[in-house]
Amino acid sequence: MDDNFVQYARKLSAVRIAIYAGNIISLRQFILLRDGVRVEPLLEILGWAGKNPFADKPSKEMQATFASIDQTMKQISKGWTANMTKEQKEQVLRSYRAMGLSEEQMAAYTGFSRDEIQEILDTQSNAVDGKISLSEFDAVFPIDELTKPGNYELVFRTPQIASLYARGDKEVRFPISFASFR
Repeated sequence: MDDNFVQYARKLSAVRIAIYAGNIISLRQFILLRDGVRVEPLLEILGWAGKNPFADKPSKEMQATFASIDQTMKQISKGWTANMTKEQKEQVLRSYRAMGLSEEQMAAYTGFSRDEIQEILDTQSNAVDGKISLSEFDAVFPIDELTKPGNYELVFRTPQIASLYARGDKEVRFPISFASFR
């Protein structure tokens, strides 16, 4: 178990609600209601190693493709950063920090030594936190909203259909409970 990730998850205080059909996640957007009032999802969270911790894990083939692309991007980035001024280095490292990258990842992308990265980051006056933007489709909610007492419902809307025989845009509701959620 990764103790650093456990500490990160505790501070995050957010959960993702996902609906699975078989072994694939449903991409249908839903609305969460508590006592008939919409519970607003989070629109940004602190990233983990520059990534959304709630993102679906890609297939092994896609992981291999992403790893290959990542290696290529590291090589390109190292060439790009080789002749930068100090101000340009600060700007790049600020943007990497905003993406939530670790110092190890920054070193891999820039070719800068860890000491150089620490020196530049320590001299930056306004550090940017590594927030990741989310959409409503991500369905990530603050834990404190789900532990409040009330009657919860998930609301789906079926897609609109242009047909004389079938009516689309129908609303489907079903109750959900977070009573046993810890």
